[in-house]
Amino acid sequence: VSLPNGGDSTIPSMNEMFSIMTPNLQCFNLWQLDGRPMSGDIGRGATKETIAFAIELAKAKNRPPGFLQLAGGTNAHTIDGLRKKGLFQTTSIVVDSSNSPDALIGGIAYGGYARK
Repeated sequence: VSLPNGGDSTIPSMNEMFSIMTPNLQCFNLWQLDGRPMSGDIGRGATKETIAFAIELAKAKNRPPGFLQLAGGTNAHTIDGLRKKGLFQTTSIVVDSSNSPDALIGGIAYGGYARK
């Protein structure tokens, strides 16, 4: 599910979407955090906003279950930024992602950055 940063309405929007999907959901859900599109910006500052959005959602106790995939604002510095915040994990998979910070980041999308 593609998800922009809607400020205070983000979690309520996620919960509403999840309630609609739940009857037909047969797998783990992935929330693509679009944040703000950066069109392949390669600077370290460009990834700060998407990481901050991921941290905000990772901490949220009332968000629906599912993995988080970073999108808008990602670049070559994103993984380094996630490591510094303790959100980058490569060695374990946890079945219940809603209760484990180790399994929260399910991927990183490199659209504009990769195209360059």
